[in-house]
Amino acid sequence: MTPRTLRVATAMAVAALATLSPSSGSQAATSGPSVQTVARPIYPFTLASSFKITYEAYQGSELEDGGRPAYVQVRVSKTPLTSTSRRAWTYPSHLQRVGLTSTWRTGQITIGLNQGQASCVGARAVDAAGRVGPWGYTTCIARFFDDNQLERRGVVKTVRATRFWHGVASEIDGGGQLILRHVPRGSDVWVLGRPAPYSTTAYWGFTPRIIGMNSTGTKQIVLGQDGGNNVNRRSMWQASMRTQRLGPVWLRRDRDGTFPIEGIVVIPPWARSST
Repeated sequence: MTPRTLRVATAMAVAALATLSPSSGSQAATSGPSVQTVARPIYPFTLASSFKITYEAYQGSELEDGGRPAYVQVRVSKTPLTSTSRRAWTYPSHLQRVGLTSTWRTGQITIGLNQGQASCVGARAVDAAGRVGPWGYTTCIARFFDDNQLERRGVVKTVRATRFWHGVASEIDGGGQLILRHVPRGSDVWVLGRPAPYSTTAYWGFTPRIIGMNSTGTKQIVLGQDGGNNVNRRSMWQASMRTQRLGPVWLRRDRDGTFPIEGIVVIPPWARSST
């Protein structure tokens, strides 16, 4: 075989690898189209049973004819928040050809999730010639545990009002506690509450005491109607440190008073959005 013939044969082999079906699990072309996340929830948690993500696909720098992104493939992993590792990726059939708009080459998907669960999502683009790009940024969104999913110890009253998530909340009294067990090491902990029917501020004199980490919640945010995932003027506290070991997290009354707790969410290391 002459050097010229060898070069032609090598080029043909590379082209064959690049055009293999993206669902076959074979190698993706290094020059395939890329995808990026252009819209996702503001916070890494939600009260809602689903969330939306918008992707934008764009042409790789080395592509020639047929390189225009045609559609996006999506992979999903749904994992309980008390798990120490993320579950394996799944490839839902209805998310393997997500269409793109003709102008900006964007596509939007909706992902469901249950209470106490995180859904992690990744995407890659496929061009008109069948060349597959790399998997892009991974987005993970967690859904709260309802307060009724927490273990009760001591005096914990159930309070009812239409302003609460699902119409109920838990109010810790005296030495009572709410407990979430099997929280992975290195988790962020957020507690959700609502101070009063018409309050629009996060602070009303006291914060949840998270005794499982020997600290109180110190970081506060107010989630409103401006992108707050339907939280609608609820207040949140983040624990001042991450969990130091695998085990339970306890919530108890602050020495200055009590307040209605609607839920808790933990963000384990595997559920933090990353590349």
